[in-house]
Amino acid sequence: MLATRDALECDGAVVLRDFLSADEIEKCRALVKGVYDRLAAVGARGHPGLEHNFRTWNGVWLAEVGSYLSAESAALSKSYAELTETITRKLRRIAGSAWRYYPNRSYFRHYTGREELVPWHIDADAAGIGRDECINIWMPLQTVGNGLPSLEVVYGSHVAMRKLPSLTGERRYRDDSFVASIGQPTVIKLDPGDVLIFDQHTLHRTQPHNGAFERTSCEFRFIVPTGWRRVLSVISPTWPPPALAGMTKVAAPSA
Repeated sequence: MLATRDALECDGAVVLRDFLSADEIEKCRALVKGVYDRLAAVGARGHPGLEHNFRTWNGVWLAEVGSYLSAESAALSKSYAELTETITRKLRRIAGSAWRYYPNRSYFRHYTGREELVPWHIDADAAGIGRDECINIWMPLQTVGNGLPSLEVVYGSHVAMRKLPSLTGERRYRDDSFVASIGQPTVIKLDPGDVLIFDQHTLHRTQPHNGAFERTSCEFRFIVPTGWRRVLSVISPTWPPPALAGMTKVAAPSA
């Protein structure tokens, strides 16, 4: 556990093998497929952020998926709750109990060949995190890095990127020459159940790929609440706590 925390602090990213068991990853696949199938069939009326992200870039915004599934499918709702509880419990055991699951910036992402591959960026810019500390648990549901594209990361880049001003334009991305000045990219090779955990300031992108492909992944972000949020965070492993979710307004991202 300390080794994982040390790697995150030093390298800004760490791969954990078999973070989820074979049974857990199969349940995750069934959940993600069920959510996509239902959104395609009936849409997300009453959940504008969920509908917008699904129609715009085929992403599922998890901030609204809990309430959506509560109304649409008891089975899927139960499965989602169990998955996020499992991931939260395992992450906090490894990285520390201060971390809170942050669905406001968490997603399911299914590439179909029509979406833009995400260029070089840091989550602190492109995902509009707005928190001092945030990590991303990136979990592909297929083997990636040899056939299907994975993520490329620049280990240690979080140190330099923290010192630079945030990008605030419409496209908050970096080019290859900038990345080369920071460090050497590494292609992350993962099998189902493996995860990449990385800091919000770590440079990364979708691995370039020629030709059509389909790939599904999950992005579960975690934050450490500060100030008054830290006081209230003791009541739940999720931020915001479910009891306060309706009072904490966060605009839907337009990734």
